[in-house]
Amino acid sequence: QSHRRVTAVLTTTAAEKARQDVKTAGVMLLERLALAARQLAYEGTGESETIAETGDPFALGLLDPQTPAELADRDALLRLRGDELWLVTSGSDGSFLAGRVDPAYVFDPDGLVPPRASFSVHAPNGALVHAVGDAPPSVATLREAGLGTEARGELRWGEGDDTRLGAYWEVFLRPRFGTNLAVALHDRRSRVLAPLHGFERDFLTVALLTLAIVALASLVRVRRILNPVGRLVAATQRIARRDFGVRVEVRGRDEFSELGSAFNAMAEDLEHREQVLGVINAFGANLAVERSPRMLMRRLSVGATRMLRVDGVLIHTFGESGHLEVDQLWI
Repeated sequence: QSHRRVTAVLTTTAAEKARQDVKTAGVMLLERLALAARQLAYEGTGESETIAETGDPFALGLLDPQTPAELADRDALLRLRGDELWLVTSGSDGSFLAGRVDPAYVFDPDGLVPPRASFSVHAPNGALVHAVGDAPPSVATLREAGLGTEARGELRWGEGDDTRLGAYWEVFLRPRFGTNLAVALHDRRSRVLAPLHGFERDFLTVALLTLAIVALASLVRVRRILNPVGRLVAATQRIARRDFGVRVEVRGRDEFSELGSAFNAMAEDLEHREQVLGVINAFGANLAVERSPRMLMRRLSVGATRMLRVDGVLIHTFGESGHLEVDQLWI
């Protein structure tokens, strides 16, 4: 749905731009014809920058004895001979002169139409006079768009990638030149939608790069999670084998560091308990077999230093009378 909406917006924008550009082209065509008519009237016979050749309009079949009156209130008469534009003017002495408008001048795309756009000039009935660029619209296409009944209209013809979009405008030349001309501008639909296609290509590239970055970031995150978990699992397995001296490395201040600190505290406590039990068991075994009080005290002090985690033990013994009999320091 978004794709259709963007396509519709681009198509509408292109149609509006074509309507504006075709008006500009029509005004420029009018100005160029007016300049050519002035040069023909003032310079007379001979070639100029706007007139390719001159001749007798009666001999060329551009005028008959009944039509000179049409020039009374006009700059010149515009006549079409196939794909040629001719202008007919009258002099102050009552003579008439015809000049063929140089197509390189009047149809020069520079300033007339936007870059890369195709344009064509047509007679009022739709017949082609001149075209630049891609294939121009046919007479039927122009008629279907409204030429002959409407001064302007939108153009659309072709299928698939060959579809063309544009607009025409019938330039109102009749008051100054006796007849009108229609100007048509058009472009390929694929070119109109090029920004959308470019966006689709760029979007796909950006989407793939984004997915790759997300996947890489996820992999790094997972490894950061799994590595501490793996170390904890390995340490737990060693604890299960009664290796209470194992510790895990603690990094950072996240939940895994708290879990590692708690595990190390648990392992240390288990190691201490294991040492206490070992000392108690050893003392009990020595008590059963040792006959020397001094050696028994020695073993008791060694066990006490381990359990209490001290550097030495001071032992006081009392006799039956309750008085201190032995005061010994074991380190």
